[in-house]
Amino acid sequence: MASGTPGVDELIREYLLFRGFTNTLRAFETDIKNDKDKSFRADRIVEQIQSYVHSFDIATVRNLWQYLDRRFFSRLEQAYAASVRRLETCLLRYYLVYSVTANRSDRVSDFFERYASELQSQPEWRDWFALPYVRYPDQDKTFSMYFHRTWSESFLVSLYNLLSVIFNNMHILLHFCVWRSCLAMLCVRA
Repeated sequence: MASGTPGVDELIREYLLFRGFTNTLRAFETDIKNDKDKSFRADRIVEQIQSYVHSFDIATVRNLWQYLDRRFFSRLEQAYAASVRRLETCLLRYYLVYSVTANRSDRVSDFFERYASELQSQPEWRDWFALPYVRYPDQDKTFSMYFHRTWSESFLVSLYNLLSVIFNNMHILLHFCVWRSCLAMLCVRA
């Protein structure tokens, strides 16, 4: 699905140039640069999330997740809601583990100050409120599994897989490229 995006973008560029809509073309180019959907490429979205985590920007991580939730996850069948919620929990834990690993206890404390009221009613977060006070969380029985590289890799692969499935099953304008190719082949045959 993602492979059709540049083709559609190019068609839109051609149309805007043909019609002389240069201001619209400039706005279109700016929007492409700021594309939150990352051309419907799961790898780019996962990379973007990782870069936000690695820069300790939890607010932007949450904003991107909320955008993905509104734009894609909320449209999934109800059977997938629990999986999406688990991935969100894992994303937040990924941020916390990265912060602890990078010796940024200030970011861990900031996280809990910001989101404690929201998370305290969720049972899966009950033990995590102790994280800022655990001296060696990578050795603690509650947290140790999250500090293994395999956990973070599994989370990132799961997130990538979910996004890939969503994008590969979307029925949007990108099918236009397939139609255009078929039409071109028919015209050549005629």
